[in-house]
Amino acid sequence: MQVMIQASPSGLLQGSLVNEREETYAGKSLRDSHKAELEEKIRQLRVLMEQAAADENSFTSDAVVQISMKLDELINDYHQFMEDYKNKPK
Repeated sequence: MQVMIQASPSGLLQGSLVNEREETYAGKSLRDSHKAELEEKIRQLRVLMEQAAADENSFTSDAVVQISMKLDELINDYHQFMEDYKNKPK
């Protein structure tokens, strides 16, 4: 099984998605939108990893390990985002 992951989890927190002031779009803050986006990407990657493990019949195949490593990065980004949000002065 060959897996191609196009998302760059380390780049999710860069750019203008999270601004210094609380901006809103369609009634949701950009921070809430970014949090939901991270959560959805984590969910999708978990599903992909589970499917790859089932297809490969192995938790240690290269494809599964590759996805798992990307998932770890994304989860770390999510935790860092939440920590930064929690510690940000209001």
